Amino acid sequence: MSERSAALLVGHVALLATFVLPAVAQARARGDEPLCTSVRIVPTTPLGSAWSAAISALVAETSRLPASECPDATISVRATRGTLILGITTRHGTAERAVRSPDALVPIVLGALASVPVATVAPTRDEAPAAPAPASPVELVEPPAPLAEPVSTPLPPPTPTSIGVDVAVTLGARYGAPTRVLLADVEGRFDITVNRWIFAATLRYAPAGVLFREPIAGYAYDEIDLGLGVGRRIDVGPLRADLLASASIVLMNEEADLNENGTGGDNSDVRLGVTARVVAPLGGPWSLVVAADGEVAPFVVATPSRVDARLPPMPTWTLGGRAGLLLALQ
Repeated sequence: MSERSAALLVGHVALLATFVLPAVAQARARGDEPLCTSVRIVPTTPLGSAWSAAISALVAETSRLPASECPDATISVRATRGTLILGITTRHGTAERAVRSPDALVPIVLGALASVPVATVAPTRDEAPAAPAPASPVELVEPPAPLAEPVSTPLPPPTPTSIGVDVAVTLGARYGAPTRVLLADVEGRFDITVNRWIFAATLRYAPAGVLFREPIAGYAYDEIDLGLGVGRRIDVGPLRADLLASASIVLMNEEADLNENGTGGDNSDVRLGVTARVVAPLGGPWSLVVAADGEVAPFVVATPSRVDARLPPMPTWTLGGRAGLLLALQ
């Protein structure tokens, strides 16, 4: 071997020793150093399979850290809307990190731990170095058991809308005051029911009346009542009760033979009324109806109108009762 070749060989060996030997020494020193035992990972919510695998990889990585690079830290882990929220608590304070991908969990945590100063206490001259604690994996605290799902009572299915159509014809009698007249009347009624609500239209005609006072020659009274009402239906065993409020326009006529050309005239009022009705099924679409009602003319009740001073005042309130048949069309 020439002197030049020998010189080059010696130079390469020296260069190799300069870079390799310190790295080997450092690796041996780390191999003798205790491993990380002061990092605690605490999941606080249930995690999916991808995040659970990332947590396991994080435990393995932090467990291999030497104690000199391992701060005292608690890492809380909670999942929310596909993102993992890390709460890193050390003696220097608390910080949060958001991790959006399981692959980014280990680099983010290791970077955060590397930025935390590690507390070290050097032994005094008279104090021997403490024996290293046996290596153990990073503590992984089991997450709390998830709360039991609340037992919810299913809502009842919505009640289907029930629509019915009825017609009824009833005959009865009516007393009108202060006229003191007793009337015979007939009523036709058309009802539309939606579930338990009733929408009614009525036509009532009272063709003749009898006075309960001093007789008047040739006295005659009749009225026509056109009304609209709304009410509620109640089932009472096999029977059905209908309660309604109504408003109507009443056309009245009163006459008497007090002179050669007769005396009398027409009038009209608005009346408000209430009706109570009981319906008893007879079989098929037919039912028996019994009804009672009362009406008042609120605008003239204090000052009854007259068509002639010699005739009684027009009725300002009435009471009636009727019975008849109802036919269910739908």
